[in-house]
Amino acid sequence: MSAQLFNIILYICIIINIFIRFSVSISVLLVMFYHRIKVRKHPTNYLLLINSYICLIGASPIVLDMYVRSIYGYFHPAVTFDEFWCRFKSYLLYINGNVYFYSFLLHSIYHFCRIVYHTRKKYQSFRLYLILSMILWISGFSQLLPSLIIGLIDYVQNLYYCQLRLTSISPSLINLSILFLVPYIFSIIVYLNTICYIRKHNQKLSRIIRRKHRRHMTIFRRLIILFTLVTLSAMQHILNPVIYVLFGYLPSWSYPFKWFLTVFPLTSIGIIQIFMSPYLRRLFFQKKKINI
Repeated sequence: MSAQLFNIILYICIIINIFIRFSVSISVLLVMFYHRIKVRKHPTNYLLLINSYICLIGASPIVLDMYVRSIYGYFHPAVTFDEFWCRFKSYLLYINGNVYFYSFLLHSIYHFCRIVYHTRKKYQSFRLYLILSMILWISGFSQLLPSLIIGLIDYVQNLYYCQLRLTSISPSLINLSILFLVPYIFSIIVYLNTICYIRKHNQKLSRIIRRKHRRHMTIFRRLIILFTLVTLSAMQHILNPVIYVLFGYLPSWSYPFKWFLTVFPLTSIGIIQIFMSPYLRRLFFQKKKINI
């Protein structure tokens, strides 16, 4: 199989995954809207889930556009999409990725507060996490704006889309580490602190509180497992610039393979959350009452 054919197969797989992810994410939001009365009973939990699915929806058309253009470019090698709009779309894609990963950190902080500060409702309030969610989006836009302005997001001729420049190793690694690794590391720290708190104080708490803590820790543990999987899948974005600088070359298939390793887990997690999150399960798999 030629490298070009392998790339096209990967591109088609990515496009199929994007359609699935977009459809699933839209379906989740529509189901939440349909069951909005239930959503209002646990607004903060659903707010954090909505934030994650909005990121998946926002990134989907940008990645789709990237790989439709890549397929077109393979059949029309002379074509170029080297324009500001290409760089701006890549900038928006990185913003969605940034907010998505930090949404996991926000989830972690919320579950930490539900366990450690279970008596302090202000740390669990909808208004607080709405403000924090808005700050996430603002910080995402401002954090990556310098990369767009100074030209770190550049057009790659043989790929027909824009991304962080591989030759600028230090700025690229800093941006990508802040994007992926920082929220993951802080989430792990929050998770370990929560475990330490439970081990230290569990015997002092009432049986009802312990039961609630076990329930929240189950959700928290599943969240960390999902976050670990998606972070590992995104590590290719950090490894590729390092490999490029060390060897001065990356095979053509490494670029679509990198994005496939990113897109497929994100699509899978968007589906898995429906089954793993008790709040989504409650909406999707509720038992209908039959009046006799």
